[in-house]
Amino acid sequence: MYKFAKRLRRLRRDKLLSQSQLAKKINVSRNTIYTYEHEYRNPTAIVLCRLADFFGVSVDFLLGREDRR
Repeated sequence: MYKFAKRLRRLRRDKLLSQSQLAKKINVSRNTIYTYEHEYRNPTAIVLCRLADFFGVSVDFLLGREDRR
C-alpha cells in the first residue's frame, strides 16, 4: 500500500487540499485520510472508488498498478 499512500498524498497536494478538505469532499473523517496516508490502515473498496472518482484517476493508478492515464 506504499504506492497508494504516496499517490494519495501527491494527488491531494496537487489539488492544494488539506486532509480535512479532502475528507469532507468524499464524506469520510480526516482521521481516515491520515491513516491511509501513513499506511496505518488499508482503504476499503468504497473509499478507493470515491477517491478515484474525485481525482479522476483509476483505482489501478491509485494502487500503483498502472501509470496515470
